[in-house]
Amino acid sequence: FWPIVKSNAQPESVVSAAEDVMLYALEKWIAMPTVSGVPSQLEECRRGAKFLKAVLQQLGAESRLIPGAPGHNPLVYGQFSARSKAAESRTRPLNVLIYGHYDVIAADSKKWDYPPFKLTGKDGYLYGRGASDNKGPILACIFAASELQEEQQLDVNVKFLIEGEEENGSVGFFQAVEQNIELFQEADVILLSNSYWLGEDIPCLTYGLRGVIHSSLTINSQNVDLHSGVDGGAVSEPLIDMVKVLSELVNPDRTAKIPGFYDCIRPLTSHEDALYDPIVEDMFNNPSGQRHWDPLATGVTKEELKKKLMARWRNPSLTIHQVDVSGPKNRTVIPRSAKASVSMRVVPDQDVNDITKSFEEHVRKVFGQLDTENKIEIDIKVVADWWLGDTEDRFFKAAESAIEQEWGQKPLFIREGGSVPAIRWLERRLQAAAVHIPMGQNLNSGKRVIKAFLRELRSLEITPHSQPME
Repeated sequence: FWPIVKSNAQPESVVSAAEDVMLYALEKWIAMPTVSGVPSQLEECRRGAKFLKAVLQQLGAESRLIPGAPGHNPLVYGQFSARSKAAESRTRPLNVLIYGHYDVIAADSKKWDYPPFKLTGKDGYLYGRGASDNKGPILACIFAASELQEEQQLDVNVKFLIEGEEENGSVGFFQAVEQNIELFQEADVILLSNSYWLGEDIPCLTYGLRGVIHSSLTINSQNVDLHSGVDGGAVSEPLIDMVKVLSELVNPDRTAKIPGFYDCIRPLTSHEDALYDPIVEDMFNNPSGQRHWDPLATGVTKEELKKKLMARWRNPSLTIHQVDVSGPKNRTVIPRSAKASVSMRVVPDQDVNDITKSFEEHVRKVFGQLDTENKIEIDIKVVADWWLGDTEDRFFKAAESAIEQEWGQKPLFIREGGSVPAIRWLERRLQAAAVHIPMGQNLNSGKRVIKAFLRELRSLEITPHSQPME
């Protein structure tokens, strides 16, 4: 959600409250349930991609669809070419690549106060699935580039790479980019906006994301579903085996039991440690800060709060999400199979391939020690690397300046515990640094921040793409 004009007491159409083209486009786009990974929504996703392509073209950009993986959603490419006197005097303009995603996760309407696929404004906020993740920020960036081009002040080329499978593990994304690499390989900086502020008042600039490894464990028996009154105690039960395996994944102190899991974590520097101090102060002293609505941040000291933030942002973790069984959910059934979903969040400088291998070896070792007739299968669903930006980088400095111009104060530098699979891969493949600007609290202000950021780039020199990103 985003605050707009704090006036409406009752929900109403956003467009009727303010005839704003950007909000109109957002309202139309939100109405398309672009849920990825659901075959029944595939046509809606394609409709959403075509809508974005049309918006880009109507606002002056070149645009086309890039096919994704078979049976999956297309990518949307767009470009606003530099148009200014400063751009004409350069050998070539800087190239800014803006990454985002138009797909959303499913929404349970019973858990929403308003229809999730109808953009609704109330008390200054916009509600709708995708309003902040990620359709709203995408439109803000598009309108920012379009306005600068119209004003003859666009000093850089702005390219858009918008995928439709981010919420589904970015299926087919990397192959599609490789097949069209000529469109993106001259990028000088990668920009994304897929995050939030910590509270209501102080803007944020995100410089780190954890990576993720999603897996599923399945234990199968050779039997059909059995009756516990007949076969209980006489057979190896998959669910009991699963409980034993899962119990050997996490210690009582919530640390992972995976061998080598903590061996390669980048040490905390004094510079990074100092970045947490203003965050903690804001959360303690600001009535609208995160501490006042986040249950994990209440009832703790400042030092404890800092440790909790580090646990969320810079420390790895292992989570057991769910356990399911075959057959009817009847208390007398011995299920023939049990399945568990397990994820690991990884951080700099963990190697996702090494962690994946160690996890698989550990699970197989634990299972092999059981006296069981059952078999186990390990399926690694998604592997996404961590990302860490350089807060002293010239592009981060440009973003910091742009935020300060709009909000009148310096941003808090934050990290996120979540993952965006594409970012680290794009950095390495394109040899360009990424910057993450949360739009957070205001759609129009977010657009102005992006305009200011693009203006800041006019004074930056082009550097050769010679070394791969670490």
